[in-house]
Amino acid sequence: MDAVSSGPIDTNQPEISTEMNIAGLWRRSIALFTDAAVLIAAGTFLGFVAMDSLAWLGPWGRALGTAATLSYFGISDSALGGGASPGKRFMGLKVVTARGEPVSPGRAILRCLVFVIPIMVDARYPTSPAFVEMAMGALVYGGGAAMLVLFVLNRATRQTIHDLLTGTYVIKAGDLTVPPVHDIPKQRHYFMAGAVALIITAFITIATVEEVKNGRRAYIAHIVEALRVVPGVGSVHALAGDVVVSGKPVGFVQINAKLWQRPPNGIKGLEAKGTELVLAAMDAVPEAFDKKRLRNVGVRVSYGYDIGFSVRYETFDTHRSPKGWKQKGSK
Repeated sequence: MDAVSSGPIDTNQPEISTEMNIAGLWRRSIALFTDAAVLIAAGTFLGFVAMDSLAWLGPWGRALGTAATLSYFGISDSALGGGASPGKRFMGLKVVTARGEPVSPGRAILRCLVFVIPIMVDARYPTSPAFVEMAMGALVYGGGAAMLVLFVLNRATRQTIHDLLTGTYVIKAGDLTVPPVHDIPKQRHYFMAGAVALIITAFITIATVEEVKNGRRAYIAHIVEALRVVPGVGSVHALAGDVVVSGKPVGFVQINAKLWQRPPNGIKGLEAKGTELVLAAMDAVPEAFDKKRLRNVGVRVSYGYDIGFSVRYETFDTHRSPKGWKQKGSK
């Protein structure tokens, strides 16, 4: 029987790539801006037809916005929506797992939740223990900054925190979907992102501890507690500190209030409410308005809504000396 010759082996066959064609920085950025434009347009329309209802929600408007955002991306970025939100679909992108498969709705919602926390969550909690505000500041500001650093520097996979936690990738639709090898401990950008987060957390911690030591945090907490019970007020934030004028430190207090009830007489109604709030704060916490060192008391009163991706307010903003506010209230 004749031997069968197998012939020479062809070693010039083209290699098959085992890496995803990862979506680049600009493609993902444009996709994100497109999705943001869709949500903003929807929120603006909703605010146009139901502004008073959204204003009534007060700080819970962010919860409504978060739920809407999670629904938008949870459906569109998952297998239910073909793995691509409208913005990603416009840019020819899709979200996949490490195996190149569409993600489940639950994973898409979790991915979106991690991403929107720094955007939707308010890190200011002046009436809570100081460590709570420091922890929230680290999560919101430190985590948000680390996410941005990874997005810019992680060129290998463009994964940032929400992708890493959920094991997802954003790729160009139609490309081979086998994930690249990615050894996290050897990637410098992860350490850079962690360093940025730690630096921001350190600044927040130092500022909060300083507020506690000089008593300003207590003043702020007492002002906020006193003004929360004023009729029509939905949420209140306050600031206290010093600015240098002619080489000397001059104290200031700033009160920011958002109303859930529309005041009568438009801007004049907002002005009247602002005067009411400042005088109520001065009566409730007189030690925070020491005339010897406090020169400026500002107030910003707003009526409207904030659902995160859409914000609309009618605002009155002014400032006076403590004496000026007393004179204003006596008229």
